[in-house]
Amino acid sequence: MNVYLSKNQCCGCTACYSICPKNAIQMQGDEKGFLYPTVDENLCVKCQMCVKVCDFQRTEEVNHLDIKDNLIYAVKHKDIDERLTSRSGGTFMAICQYVLDKKGVVYGAAFDENLKVVHKRAEDKKTVNEFKGSKYVQSEMGDTFFNVKKDLNDGKVVLFSGTGCQTAGLKSYLKKQNTDTRNLILCDIVCHGVPSPLVYEKYLDYLSKKYNSKITQFNFRDKYFGWSAHIESFLAKKKRFSDLYTDLFYKHIMFRPACSECKYANFNRPSDITLADFWGIDKAVENFNDNKGVSLIIINTEKGEKIFNDISKSLDYKKSNKKDCLQPNLEHPSIFSDSTEDFWIDFNQKGIEYVMKKYGSLNFKSQLKFKIKVLLYKYHLRGM
Repeated sequence: MNVYLSKNQCCGCTACYSICPKNAIQMQGDEKGFLYPTVDENLCVKCQMCVKVCDFQRTEEVNHLDIKDNLIYAVKHKDIDERLTSRSGGTFMAICQYVLDKKGVVYGAAFDENLKVVHKRAEDKKTVNEFKGSKYVQSEMGDTFFNVKKDLNDGKVVLFSGTGCQTAGLKSYLKKQNTDTRNLILCDIVCHGVPSPLVYEKYLDYLSKKYNSKITQFNFRDKYFGWSAHIESFLAKKKRFSDLYTDLFYKHIMFRPACSECKYANFNRPSDITLADFWGIDKAVENFNDNKGVSLIIINTEKGEKIFNDISKSLDYKKSNKKDCLQPNLEHPSIFSDSTEDFWIDFNQKGIEYVMKKYGSLNFKSQLKFKIKVLLYKYHLRGM
């Protein structure tokens, strides 16, 4: 039994793994570190549920929206602490608080004890805070879909946040399971593509060896130098800054193959609410950007509109439109680097340090520029 014919057809959402009635499917990593479903033929009964549940392989056009058009806003949380500890404007925290106030459950991407990015379940603010911040790596879902179904069956309000393909996969899984989803809130992000967990793991190993210290904290986009700085940080005896992983991420060279054919890189979203950084805010809304973060919120459904109206008292927001908020990944999937195939060959044969030197910014000139950039940021901060 083949769940997919090529890796371009599998986003790794775990809908197939979750729905298998015989537990014949396991998610296993390939040579790039991406998880794919593998079928135990001794257990498989050829029911085809794994294929039927796959939203990513659908061929027909699906209109996810249940309102006439998207409602679009530029948003900042009124609580400055929420905004400074979030990656953009802190809107997601307002949605989470809405759910927590209803004694509900939130699912989102967080770090585990080894800094692996996984989906976690939260019922309190302390755990929800772990979901703050960008995670530029594909999260491991585990049994999240099972747990969401159980919480819904128990009558809980559930907020699930993830990429477009993850929310679409969950939505399809719950529909096939005839689960009542009236208490389900889906929130997705405008996704550039999901980088390899293996590259991220090897990068942490590289940093650990370089500084002779276990990496105890990692931030894919630290706001220390402001919202627009795009600088990663990590703890290795002390706080340090880098752009090595970030540089590879923005080169679109280490994404999952299916990201090149993403069906959700448009305004026809599979979620109730879509969130992103509102890049280009200065042109869209004057005098709204203070470099502490502005969220783009796209409301896709009547349920999403009701939630926004309920949380709006905790937000500063301005109405916007598709033209002013347009980003590449709301028009089309990320375009992969021409060097992607060579990158993977070199990565698997020669390792992370080699590919950062050959394809990334691990060279004297680039690192000198980065150090000067950090010094200028620090000088600016001291002068404020």
